[in-house]
Amino acid sequence: MNIIRLTFFISVFACLTGCKKNQGLIDNVPVDILIYLNQPAYVKLQTPGGWAYLNGGVKGIIVYNAGGNIFRAYDQSCTYDPNSSCSKVMVTADNITAVDSCCGGDACCKSKYSIGNGEPLAGSSTNALVQYRTFLSADGSQLSIVN
Repeated sequence: MNIIRLTFFISVFACLTGCKKNQGLIDNVPVDILIYLNQPAYVKLQTPGGWAYLNGGVKGIIVYNAGGNIFRAYDQSCTYDPNSSCSKVMVTADNITAVDSCCGGDACCKSKYSIGNGEPLAGSSTNALVQYRTFLSADGSQLSIVN
């Protein structure tokens, strides 16, 4: 019985210390990226609902085509525990949500976000993903991502 209690308390302690809510702010790093939407790497961005990963930001960037020439760009840092080395938000198989790779599964925070607006949908996170500004060229061939 004592071993069960000890295991329970260790599990609770690990969860509480491993996923501290809003442990730190997400670093403000310069972002100034230009992509050409007609390149093969960005073919999915040509369709509403399409998305792509980019290098940049703090832990990478998710770019999402919201339709109507509107693009969203989010930092991949989880807003629940951004300082954790494994807290990187990744798009799920449904292509409309993203989960924290560190806090998914059986971990304590299980943060899940909409890639349509960056808002948290489930889990411990209460803050939206950090969003960068996007500008589409007049001819629709270039997308600028800046902060």
